[in-house]
Amino acid sequence: MIHRLMMKVFYQLIARWKRLGANVIYASFNSIIIETKKFTYKNSSAYIHHCIETICKQPLFEYLTLKVGNVWDCLLWY
Repeated sequence: MIHRLMMKVFYQLIARWKRLGANVIYASFNSIIIETKKFTYKNSSAYIHHCIETICKQPLFEYLTLKVGNVWDCLLWY
C-alpha cells in the first residue's frame, strides 16, 4: 500500500519535471538524471534551481528534499 502511494507521487514528480521542459534520462527513488537542453552551466544551474523551487512549492511535493548532486557537460552511455 505504501509502495503504491510512493510510486504515484514519484510518477507525478517525473511528470512535473517533463511539464517544466526537462527530459528525464533516468529516474529512481534515489536519483533523477535529467537533460536541460541548456548549453552553459550558468543557464542550466538557474533552470534547475527554478524547477526545484517550483516543484517544492506544490503541496504534494513540499516535504521532498531535492538537491543537485552532479552536473555533467556531456553524458555518454556505453
